[in-house]
Amino acid sequence: MRRVFRIPFVRTSKRKLMREVGDELEFHLDTRVEQLVAVGWKPDAARREALRQFGDIQSVRDDCVALDIERERSASWTDFVADLRQDVRYAVHALRKTPGWTTVAVLTLALGVGANTAVFTVVNGALLRPLPFRDPEQLMLVSYDNRQPDFGDPYMLDSHYLAFRKENRSFQDEATFNSNEVNLIGAGDAVRIGGAEVTPEFFSVLEVEPELGRTFTSDEGKAGRDHLVVISDRLWRGRFGADANILRRSVRLEDEPYSIIGVMPASFDFPIGQDLWIPMEVAAPQEPWHAATSVVGRLRKGVTERRAQAELDNMAHSFTMTKWDLEHGVKQSDYVARVVPLRELMVHDARQSLIIFASAVAFVLLIACVNVANLTLMRTSSRAQEIAVRRSLGAGRGRLVRQLLTESTVLSLAGAIVGMALAIVGERALLSLAPEGTIPLADAIRLDWRVLAFTLAVALLCGLAFGLTPAMRATRRPLRESLSHGTRVASEGGVLLRALAVAEIALALVLLTGAGLMIRSFARLRAVDLGFHPENVAIMSLTPVRLVYDSEAKLLNFRNRVTEALTRLPQSRAAAPINFPPPGQGGLSG
Repeated sequence: MRRVFRIPFVRTSKRKLMREVGDELEFHLDTRVEQLVAVGWKPDAARREALRQFGDIQSVRDDCVALDIERERSASWTDFVADLRQDVRYAVHALRKTPGWTTVAVLTLALGVGANTAVFTVVNGALLRPLPFRDPEQLMLVSYDNRQPDFGDPYMLDSHYLAFRKENRSFQDEATFNSNEVNLIGAGDAVRIGGAEVTPEFFSVLEVEPELGRTFTSDEGKAGRDHLVVISDRLWRGRFGADANILRRSVRLEDEPYSIIGVMPASFDFPIGQDLWIPMEVAAPQEPWHAATSVVGRLRKGVTERRAQAELDNMAHSFTMTKWDLEHGVKQSDYVARVVPLRELMVHDARQSLIIFASAVAFVLLIACVNVANLTLMRTSSRAQEIAVRRSLGAGRGRLVRQLLTESTVLSLAGAIVGMALAIVGERALLSLAPEGTIPLADAIRLDWRVLAFTLAVALLCGLAFGLTPAMRATRRPLRESLSHGTRVASEGGVLLRALAVAEIALALVLLTGAGLMIRSFARLRAVDLGFHPENVAIMSLTPVRLVYDSEAKLLNFRNRVTEALTRLPQSRAAAPINFPPPGQGGLSG
């Protein structure tokens, strides 16, 4: 590649340059000695005088060598840029002469590059982009939970958390949090939003500062303190119109007054989907109820994940079992202690799905490259006489290969530009079509320098991939044969063309087989007998305010009144309350 593209480098070795410069300086020194001897100086005195006049010979020689190296490098880059500019102009001119072929090739590449860029944008935002916290690799999720039944997200019982917080030496600080939902009143229409309960150390563990105001102090999580809340940037802009005087404004959560003391930055979204954070206190719980929360901790400097895991394993043997566990036959061996990076909680099971999706889209790009390689091979074969004439005029094989590769690279870059526009639309479509919650960190998914670098790298690799073989084949043909055959291409490259066609069909068959299996699985899922008829069935979620409906009698009365009101609607045939709607979605309160 370096020889083909004539990438600049210093061709002359430093040792050779020093020898040549030394010979040149010695020649001038001898000449000066001869001049001094001619005017009456003795030879030894003349040489000493010449050396004095010349100064430090070694320093002069080093300066001359450095100057020659820099001059050769500058000349090489100048020639390289001039040749590259000429190649690009000729490539654009050649592609413009065949607008139909160029359009087909650009659109083919645009589909492949655009699909890969759109998927990589999602993968980059969900899996590769660093979390919006300081030193995110030090943030760990700590859990000690019973994984025999599926209890959802990893957790730790409050009594275990208190013991862990007191005894561990691997973490510099820890905090707990719970994802929940609350009724928000006082900011437009009443709405049900995500609200996390967190210990006051939560924000300091994550080392994130609010955009406005402040977060919680160490004693504001204790029971009986003033009701305080920190809200998200999304809630601040969507419900409060980005009010600059938002601090100390009061809202009602579950019909209780809360004062807003801070607004988090737009990049902060943890736990995912939560729009406000309320302080809570973790105290030794009373049996038989044993509260559980998620725990996040920041490792000390120099402490590894493996070391923290070993410490938690040793510590877990001393954790006491709850009365509920003993009554229900749960053993300590049923509990699992884990220390995992926080990102694992945030990406959930999306990693494998995204990687599979990206691999499938990569096949689309391979098909596009093979398709364009086929078209390029036919095109270069039809230009055999043009290439032969240029060779007969003195153009070397390397120069011709570089010109043909420049054409394929220009074509690939044009496809990447169109593909980038398609990727913007495709990325938005992916996010809008994906079910809510299936793509983690969706707010962080956007075009950035990684996506642009990925697209550029893909474009360059595609240009080399589909252009190198046709270029090498076109310039390898004997000159006399190329001049005599002219543009006859019926029998040229037959084996290679057939091989490319077979490869393209094979790749397409793999994708079609995978798509067929997915469609078949989807059809079988839709054909599963649910045990009921879901047609014309609607579900409405109601969450009564706890302070208002604080007794079972009030809840039953509320439920009956809502059911009767729904039954009287002319669009309704029947209505009934239910706690767990089929087939296994989350429960409803009321």
